[in-house]
Amino acid sequence: MSLPPNRVQEPDAAQVTPRQQALIDRLIAKRGKVLIPYKIWLHAPGVAEGMEAIGTHLNKASSLTDAERELVVLVTAVHWQSPFPIRGHSKHARAAGLTEPVIAALLAGDAAQIDDPRLSAIYDLARNALAGADTDQPAFDRYAALITREGIAEVMALIGYFTSVALAMRLHDVRPAD
Repeated sequence: MSLPPNRVQEPDAAQVTPRQQALIDRLIAKRGKVLIPYKIWLHAPGVAEGMEAIGTHLNKASSLTDAERELVVLVTAVHWQSPFPIRGHSKHARAAGLTEPVIAALLAGDAAQIDDPRLSAIYDLARNALAGADTDQPAFDRYAALITREGIAEVMALIGYFTSVALAMRLHDVRPAD
């Protein structure tokens, strides 16, 4: 299955710098291929290296569960209306155990009903952060108690990381294959 035409331009293989090649080799070793966002970021190798470090930590060493991470990713992708990560991470969210009613609400931009207190706090934190809402002390205390400060930091980093993914994909007109 190939993607529709888009604006992604991979670095010219004949002009790849040693730094870019080392990163390409590392990405292939860790992930099996160079994912689309990295094809975009490789034009700025320092950015690609930083994003790879953050992405790998959030994916492999985070205190957040798969379901918690996918909830944040999907909230972020929907917020930025980025079709490619929405499609891909809807599938990941299902595989991670998010329910169909929660996923459907997220995709529709509706408020999701989440019974698990920690997952609900993560959802509220992500939605409020993306909405630019102020966080009052009782809400912050709830986040700190349920998510921990480590989890809060990871949710914020995940939002930032996937904001970069979503916006890069939109700018480069990357859409899912039908």
